[in-house]
Amino acid sequence: MNETEIGILALGGLIVLGVIAYNKWQERQHRRNMEESFQHPGEEQDVLLTRRGVDFSISPAPDAAPAWGAEEPVQAAEKLEPLWQDRAGQDEAPVRTEAEASPEGSDAAALPEEDPLSPMIDLIAELKSESPVNLAALRRDYAKELAPFGRRLNWAGLDELEGTWEFLPGHTPEGGGRYRRLRAGLQLVDREGVVETKLIAHFLEWFPKFAENFRMTCQLPEGGVTEWLEQARQLDVFCAGLDIVLCLSLVAGRGRSFAGTQIRALAEAENMVLENGFYILRDEQGTQLFCFWNTDETHPFRADEMKHLQSNDLTFQFDVPCVPRGQQVYLQMLATIRRFAKVMQGYLIDDQGNPLSDETLEQIRQDYVIRPQTHMMNEGLPAGSFLARRLFS
Repeated sequence: MNETEIGILALGGLIVLGVIAYNKWQERQHRRNMEESFQHPGEEQDVLLTRRGVDFSISPAPDAAPAWGAEEPVQAAEKLEPLWQDRAGQDEAPVRTEAEASPEGSDAAALPEEDPLSPMIDLIAELKSESPVNLAALRRDYAKELAPFGRRLNWAGLDELEGTWEFLPGHTPEGGGRYRRLRAGLQLVDREGVVETKLIAHFLEWFPKFAENFRMTCQLPEGGVTEWLEQARQLDVFCAGLDIVLCLSLVAGRGRSFAGTQIRALAEAENMVLENGFYILRDEQGTQLFCFWNTDETHPFRADEMKHLQSNDLTFQFDVPCVPRGQQVYLQMLATIRRFAKVMQGYLIDDQGNPLSDETLEQIRQDYVIRPQTHMMNEGLPAGSFLARRLFS
């Protein structure tokens, strides 16, 4: 081999090393940009994290008084296993004992035993009568007067034999038995925002007159329209920092697509049910844990069309304040995505089209699952509880 050939080989080697070094530099740049977007979530909304019209932050706005106390330190969580490597026999979701879970992992509160309405989120009128009142007839007879409240107005009637309160949502046109004790609650905040001022005024003025017509006593809490509007605004600030909906996209590899028959088989193997274009996983109480759908909304999932459907992108969704035991469900969702990815050769990507790293997925769990759900638990409003689902409806 002469000197010219040796020189050509050496030059070729340098070019190969240069390409490898450049690719490594690009990878570090992409990862740094991605991690910075999670360290400063308020600056720019990530496509993986969907909010409903509010700034993306965990804490209340600095210029408003917090409605409840400061959040407690969050316990450290276990590191996720690598998501995409082939690990035979290790595709099941991790099982954690109660001792290993953070505070948000404890059993979420169900329907409160004492009353499904709460002064934390409702303006409540206490109604009492000497003789039982037919609530169903009352709601029908006063449908016109109650209509302005819409779904903001909820009822609870005391079952004196059981000692429990029956909850009747405001959007139910009729329903309810006979009660001597009733509670009417005007919900102050939901995902549409703060209750209108005129509804607070109407509630405080109308219910005493209404009770008088039925020879009932009516007890309203202290405070006028201004005070209750301020409480509603503070509650809305509190909710704004916790209203987080995570969306993760599973995309097909280049030149490939996901067959509808495979999607259906995998979803049914996970005990997910097709409802209105979404595959949904529910717990034993019927609470939605997570769901997924075809990102191409022009071709939603339909039972009679799955055998012909081809998809390039599936979106998995996790509604953080509405799901009990959040970190466990989040890991369960990742395990489900892992099984889908393995069978259909797909992968998770970030907003730059790069595969999501295990470090980023762990950061999401820490910052956008454990932290907000721990804060909710500390403030007496466990994620996934009946009140939380009402508040974030």
